[in-house]
Amino acid sequence: MLLRTTSIWQRDSQPMASGKPRGGSRLTDTGTPEQEWLGVKPTGRAMRIAEFAFYRVRDGKIAEMWFLLDAPAAKAQLDPAPRCE
Repeated sequence: MLLRTTSIWQRDSQPMASGKPRGGSRLTDTGTPEQEWLGVKPTGRAMRIAEFAFYRVRDGKIAEMWFLLDAPAAKAQLDPAPRCE
């Protein structure tokens, strides 16, 4: 998980939709990983990526969460020598 790979992490959330028992938001994640993530060792480079998260709430708590983040954009920002494939 990304949040466990960094000590400084910021997540800005813009709610997209809500309706009991589900909701969603668009997030902008920024930070500098301090552990390997996505197969890239720490480089000291910061990144900024988009993420979408959808939630199901039960008894006032998040019971399930699904998310999609832009891993290719993150990897391109972190990898010091991106390779053409």
